[in-house]
This record gives sequence, C-alpha cells and structure tokens, in this order.
Amino acid sequence: MIFLEDYVNRVREINNYFEFIFIVDKSKTINLENPILKNDAILNNIGFSHLKQMKDYSINNELKKTRKANAYLLLYNLIEGSVTAGIDAIFLAINQSEIKMNSLTEDIRELYLDYSMTTNDEEKELRARDRKNLRKQFNTLIDKKVEFKHKKKDGNTVEGYKAYEDKVSKAEISGNIDSKMLAQLAKKYGFTLPTLSITNELSIIKNRRNQLAHGEITFSEAGNDKSIEEMIALKNAVTKYFNILMDNIKNYIENEDFKL
Repeated sequence: MIFLEDYVNRVREINNYFEFIFIVDKSKTINLENPILKNDAILNNIGFSHLKQMKDYSINNELKKTRKANAYLLLYNLIEGSVTAGIDAIFLAINQSEIKMNSLTEDIRELYLDYSMTTNDEEKELRARDRKNLRKQFNTLIDKKVEFKHKKKDGNTVEGYKAYEDKVSKAEISGNIDSKMLAQLAKKYGFTLPTLSITNELSIIKNRRNQLAHGEITFSEAGNDKSIEEMIALKNAVTKYFNILMDNIKNYIENEDFKL
C-alpha cells in the first residue's frame, strides 16, 4: 500500500536525521579537509570564502540546539503526513470497492451523506432546500456507487480524503494533531488507535511545531529544553506508536471494515 511506503520513507528520513544530529551533538568540530571546501570559485560564489582558511569548523551550542529544534518539524511532518495518508487510503479503498451507501457502516455513511449533499460553494449549504428535494436526492444516492470524487471549480479533479476535505472539512488536521485529535479522527473514520499512550509526546511535538511555524520562539530556544538522548527517546516513542497505527489502518482497509 502506497501510504505504508510513504510512512516507511518518512521514518527512514527521520532516523537518518537523528543519527546526524546525535553525531553533531557529540562533536566539537567538523574537519574541513575537503577539496570542495578549498575551491575558490564555489566558496566565493556562495559568500563562504572564509572557510578556505579553516582546518576545522567549531560546532557551537547554538547550532546544536537549532539542529534539535528542526527535529520537531520532522516529527510533526511524520505524524500529520502519515495520518492524512492513512485516512486518504481509507477513502480510496471505499472508492475502489464499488460499494453502495446502504452497505456502509453508519459512521462512514454519514460522511458520504455530508459529502454528497454539500455544495462546492463557500457556504457549504445543502443542495436540497426542502424535504421533497432532500428525499429525492437521498433516494438517488441509495442506488449509486459510493465515490468520494468530484471536479473543482478550477477544473481539477480531486478524490479520496482530498475530495472530502474540499467539500466538508477543510484544514481539519493542519497543525492540530495531538492525542485528542487522533481519538476524534479514529472515531470519525473508523480505524483503531494503539493502546500505547503518547499523549505527552504528541502535545510537545505539536506545540513546538506550531511555536516555530508562527515565530513565537527561535529555533535555538526550541532546541534548548531537551538533551539529544531525550529527543531520541521522543522519536522512538512516536515511531513505535505509529508503526502500530499504520498497521491498524492497513488491517481496517484489508478487512473492509467500512462495510456493514
């Protein structure tokens, strides 16, 4: 499944980055005996000509803290990107199943009704204005294959969770994922959460990400409160949890748990 491949790639990126910042954190200098770092044309072009005179580059504490702060952004990217991709995979599986509305679970049926009976305009009003038209529209939906897919005003076609977001729940997830939000999403879309608890870890990552994104704190400040060992423990807790969550979503799709 594509969403699982995406998740594995994101975890690999994060593990590589944490390995790098661990090395940086435990180092005092970086050796600059590299031919590229002695090339006048390259160094002068990028404004780093002073590096040519240096044999070693000192790694100060501010740089180490900044590198750790970047890790919060990578971790949040893993969390939000993986959850979004997992939910999208559920919607695409429903599209591909050729199921009809009365065969959906109650919660998923409600999602489809919201989607189908919502216009593309900004007011998000029902197309049907009276009971007669609403009943006619509902009866039409009963016999149609369920599909979350439509053409936008700009002519582009969207499907899956992107289609549902476009008409019903714009920016539902953006910047907001913590344990409370995950519980709401699991209930809404039908997948099961791991029994592990990472409430504190998710709260720390979400808050740090938002503080950095909105310029409320500097990267040096964000990377100042945890040691590299504590950051690695934070990463390990998140990836352990999401390994299980991604597997739960895979099982939900394979078992077609969106069906009655």
